[in-house]
Amino acid sequence: MKNTAITIPAKVRLERGNRIRASLKRNRIWEVDFLRGLFFLTVFIYHLAWDFTMLPFVFYNFYDLASPGFVNLVTICEEILGRDGMEWAVRFFSGTFLFITGVCCSLSHDNFLRGLKLFAWGEVLTLVTVGIVLFGQTNELIVFGILYCIGFCVAIYGLFQKLERKLNFKTSPWVYIILGLIIWAVGYYFIYGLRADSYDAGNMVSFDEMSVGNILQIIVGTKYSYGDSFPLFPNAGKILVGIGVGLLVYGPKRGKRSLCPRADGWWFAPIEFIGRHSLLLYLGEQVLAWVAFVAVMLPLGYTLGF
Repeated sequence: MKNTAITIPAKVRLERGNRIRASLKRNRIWEVDFLRGLFFLTVFIYHLAWDFTMLPFVFYNFYDLASPGFVNLVTICEEILGRDGMEWAVRFFSGTFLFITGVCCSLSHDNFLRGLKLFAWGEVLTLVTVGIVLFGQTNELIVFGILYCIGFCVAIYGLFQKLERKLNFKTSPWVYIILGLIIWAVGYYFIYGLRADSYDAGNMVSFDEMSVGNILQIIVGTKYSYGDSFPLFPNAGKILVGIGVGLLVYGPKRGKRSLCPRADGWWFAPIEFIGRHSLLLYLGEQVLAWVAFVAVMLPLGYTLGF
């Protein structure tokens, strides 16, 4: 039998793809992408400042070769990160990012698989930091970092969404908000009620002290690891509040539409792009930063200290 399959010309396929992409862009809520990108930039700046403070430890002859201006830059970064208010600034910006992540969850129907992927990337980062601890003589081990926290919460919410669809019921957004605020409050009690100082040495667990009990306490939030640490209390609460607010603002009653569509424009496009690709950028930012440091500083005579 003669093959009667219809071949679509390449030009038609291209035009159709462009229309689909344009439609997807119109259906996106631009302010969510913008806010996620904006607060991701604050996280990137914080990480970059921390990278500068690590240069004297990574390059053992840093102070022998660095210019006075370069040394002053490192000193300024150390002073800024060491200020008393910095802990609250980090909590504000990372907490807002988690809140916006929750809003994004309320707009998605495939949260379970997305959460598992994020959790898997968290495991990859943990394996990388294990290598850094073993070969770099540092305690910066990620036990339950931000990707673990987000991945776990998103996957659990995805499972609950599946249960809602199967049993045909809807949970009030206020349930998520109230539960989130409770978890948030309990987390801050762990930080400032059970402990006088959230970063007190007695609450920090080094690589050599890792055990099942300590890991569980790090996940819950009664102890910390020296690396990136985002325990479920209070951080899961911030995500839950975001889910509840997202359902209220962009839920079925109003629809998944921007609150201010006319305010969007080309001037916001770069930050929106960052927001749409925040996971990929988060995974690559530190790798690219240290590749750049090594590529520039090794030819200048700096020597790695490990």
